[in-house]
Amino acid sequence: MYVKICGLTQLEQAAPLVRAGVDAIGINLHPSSPRRVSFEQADELLRAVGHAAGIEGRPVELVALLAASQGEQAIARCRELGFDWVQLHGVETSGPMGSVVDGAVTGEAVRTEAVSDSERAVGCDSARGEGVGGWSQRTTPAHAAGTGDRFRGVFLAVGVGSVADVDLAQRAPGERVLLDAKVPGMAGGTGQRFDWRLARELGVQRRVILAGGLTPENVAEAIRIAEPWGVDAASSLESSPGVKDIERCRAFVAAAKGAHRG
Repeated sequence: MYVKICGLTQLEQAAPLVRAGVDAIGINLHPSSPRRVSFEQADELLRAVGHAAGIEGRPVELVALLAASQGEQAIARCRELGFDWVQLHGVETSGPMGSVVDGAVTGEAVRTEAVSDSERAVGCDSARGEGVGGWSQRTTPAHAAGTGDRFRGVFLAVGVGSVADVDLAQRAPGERVLLDAKVPGMAGGTGQRFDWRLARELGVQRRVILAGGLTPENVAEAIRIAEPWGVDAASSLESSPGVKDIERCRAFVAAAKGAHRG
C-alpha cells in the first residue's frame, strides 16, 4: 500500500516522516492552502527529505501540490526543483490544462523515457512500472546533484461527492488519480470524507490514491471498502496546519500498511 502524507512545512519534521515509513511526502504550493510554502522553502524541504531518505536507504517520492490556475510555469519550476510528481487541483479534464497531464508528461511514460544508464546499472526497475519500490532516491534535488531530471509527471486531484465526479475522474489522463472529498471552494486538506464505495470501481482500472478524512483510526476500513492503490492524509495527522503529529503519522502508516483490501 502506497502511503503519502501531505503538508510538510517544517524542516525538522522531514527526517521523522521518512523514518515513519511513508512512500511519498507532499509539499503544498497551492495558493489557498494553510500549509502553503514558497518555492524557496520547498527547495529546502526537498533537500531535507532527500537527505533523510538517503540515510534510511529507501526511496521517498516528492509530490508538489499545485492549483491549475498557477499554470505550466509553476509545473516547470517544480520539475527544476527536483519533485517527482505534481498533484494538480482544479482541472477540468476536458479543458486546456488536461493536455499537461496527457501525452508526453503522463507519469509512467515519462519515467520510462527518463531512466538513465546509471540507474539501470544499479538495478532501478521503475521503467517497468513497478512503482515507488524501484525509485532510486537522490539526496539532493536533481538540478543540484547534477544527476538529471527525476520528474515523473502530473496527476489530477478530483473532488468526489457523487457518481458523476467519479465519472469525471475516470476521464482524467494518466494512470494515477487522487480522489478527495468535494468541498466547494476548497482544494483538499479539509479533513472531510466522502462515500468510499464510490472509489472502488475506479480502483480496478486506475492507480487511485484515496484521500479525504482518513485517520489512523479509519484508514484500514477505508482500504477494505475502497480497495485503493494508495492513501493520503494531511489535516488528521497535525497538531496545527502544517505541523505534523509524528506519532499519529507513524500510526497512520502502520495502519495503512497492515490493512487488507476487500
